[in-house]
Amino acid sequence: MAFRNRIFIMLLFLLISFSSEIYLFQTIANCRKNDNRKQLLSKSDFPIMVLENSLSPTARLDNKRGIIISGVYWISSYPLVAQEVNSKGNSLWPNVPYGIPISHPGEEGDATPGPPMILPKKGGGAFFAYNYWKFMGREGLAKLYFFRPVLQSVSSEGEVLWGDNGLNLTNMTVRLHGGATILGCRYDDEGNVMVFFGWIDIDSSASPNIEATYLQKVDPVTGELLLDSTGMKLMDARAWSALFSKCGNTYLFHGPWIMCVDKSGEITWHLDLMTGFPEPYAYYRAATNDNGDIFIIYENSDGIHCRIFAANGEPVLQDTLIISGELNIFFNTPVVNWNNNKWVFPIGNHIYCIDRNGNNLWGNEGVTIPDTGLTRVYDIKPVDSNHIMLIYGYYPGPGLSLKIQKINLNGSIVWDTTGIFVMEEIGPTAQLLPDSAGGAYVVIEGVSVYEPEYRPRGTYIQKVDKDGNLGFITSVDEKPKTSLPDDFSLIQNYPNPFFDNTTFIIKPALKYWGESFQIVIYNLLGKEVRRFQVKNSSSGLVQIEWDGKDQYGSDVAGGVYFYRVNSQNQFLAVRKLTYLEGF
Repeated sequence: MAFRNRIFIMLLFLLISFSSEIYLFQTIANCRKNDNRKQLLSKSDFPIMVLENSLSPTARLDNKRGIIISGVYWISSYPLVAQEVNSKGNSLWPNVPYGIPISHPGEEGDATPGPPMILPKKGGGAFFAYNYWKFMGREGLAKLYFFRPVLQSVSSEGEVLWGDNGLNLTNMTVRLHGGATILGCRYDDEGNVMVFFGWIDIDSSASPNIEATYLQKVDPVTGELLLDSTGMKLMDARAWSALFSKCGNTYLFHGPWIMCVDKSGEITWHLDLMTGFPEPYAYYRAATNDNGDIFIIYENSDGIHCRIFAANGEPVLQDTLIISGELNIFFNTPVVNWNNNKWVFPIGNHIYCIDRNGNNLWGNEGVTIPDTGLTRVYDIKPVDSNHIMLIYGYYPGPGLSLKIQKINLNGSIVWDTTGIFVMEEIGPTAQLLPDSAGGAYVVIEGVSVYEPEYRPRGTYIQKVDKDGNLGFITSVDEKPKTSLPDDFSLIQNYPNPFFDNTTFIIKPALKYWGESFQIVIYNLLGKEVRRFQVKNSSSGLVQIEWDGKDQYGSDVAGGVYFYRVNSQNQFLAVRKLTYLEGF
């Protein structure tokens, strides 16, 4: 019986292979000049991939050129990668699909799994402040790490300037486990980079833990540490968050206390501003404005309360009920200032606007986002003096998708009440960045999608204009990144399914491609299995053979795979293939 089953499977395989061969010859004979995915418009509605296989993205606007984006490249050591994108969606730094690496965890167990803080340079490029996780060993099943604070510098051309893993910001170490938490970075009044970080030194055999908060200053050109090599201790407590005002103040939060550091790095006040505040302190959210006011919202038994303090720490509004009812604030609830005298934030699917006098401008119900599948609001940003935009996740079916909506100053929804669809199958991170024309950029973590076409996981960017139109506008002479060249064709691999070798056949687009292109093979989890760097050819069809082995020379498991063609960081086409293991 087993022998007959084997013969039947082999006959079926030969039939599929024969059909594939007929299709192959027909495709070569009738090679179409226009792929069915070619865009005839000068505008693409689809998000652009910026960092392939990169998750947990974060982004900052570089007002001179575009958007600087960084994320965690999802392999075992989790290196950080980055890219800058201009207003047309084009990459400004070296065109590699995964971005430029700004960290290189080198030793076994080391990693950089958290997204960095980004500080754009005034002349182009950026600084990246992050934690380097140095593996210290194990205590039982627990891994022990030293979280080392690091600053990296990247030029306007995308050149990494301060080594594989940047500058160490302190010479401190830990006894057993712990280290730094980067709180943020900004420029001081002389143009030096100031990096704020919390510190904890944990030793299970000693008590208590050692906690503090530090400031380090760095020369932006030479990388010289300008304070003590340890850094300047600001307090004997570990701050857990920071706010940065355009007035120059930095506010450090720890429990009921807030410390204010001015733009020279000097402490101007350190006050218990949350006396009588219901614990836990983690359940309050805060924002500041250009004048240095601090706006804080928090839960209480009767609803949501707020407090407002001036830049000098003096109270403007104390413990005021602004929304009544049993409501919840979460650690990721976004709060943003609008026009310097109002603050906007979501509670569930309701959006609220509070002025400096504590008045709830949109009522106790706020502005209701009517999507029944709404999960949470990812981000809210003012896009001009009369409008805000917000992005939110919702469940239309099996996966989480992203929508965008616009609200005016009077609390009216501007676009269709169901919002504008941005992207399907998203991860837990999305960010909104206003442009200078009343629109915004949306940076999104996308998960792998396999049907109807394969889309790899990674970091994507989309643009929405002030009227709700999606996509990056290109000039008449410029081809959009999602357009396929006229003379390009990706033919289905042959044979397919296969159990020994298979051949990829590509008709290159010499007019638009550089000297080479890539064929990348992925498994169903979105993990890269094999990459071929292929030299371009003017002779017509290019054929590449794959023997079913990964990049280390080991046989891959039987199953379904996807292969895609990239050229100059541009995704062109994808096909599905099946490997039959064991024949």
